[in-house]
Amino acid sequence: NHYKNALELFPGYGPARQNIGQCYVALGRTEGKVNKDLPKALDCFSKAQEYQPDNIEIYLNLGITYGLMRRNEEAIASFEKALKLDPDNRVAWKSMGIVY
Repeated sequence: NHYKNALELFPGYGPARQNIGQCYVALGRTEGKVNKDLPKALDCFSKAQEYQPDNIEIYLNLGITYGLMRRNEEAIASFEKALKLDPDNRVAWKSMGIVY
């Protein structure tokens, strides 16, 4: 609820959007299947990306969420964007390998 309050005051506050998105990912993982929370996570990460297009964490979160949803092409594209920002990022390389 605090994150939502922060977004009402500062709509461009990316960390709040990311944290909300990570909560949705956690909820989506608990049931071991794609559920209504993962698309909500994608929405949060996509909106955060609009405000922080150079934030590698957003692309990693997008990629992981797409991967959980078995949307592998979109996951790979997100990891590739992360690698453009940081070519040595181990999380992006490892995550892309898992998706392949």
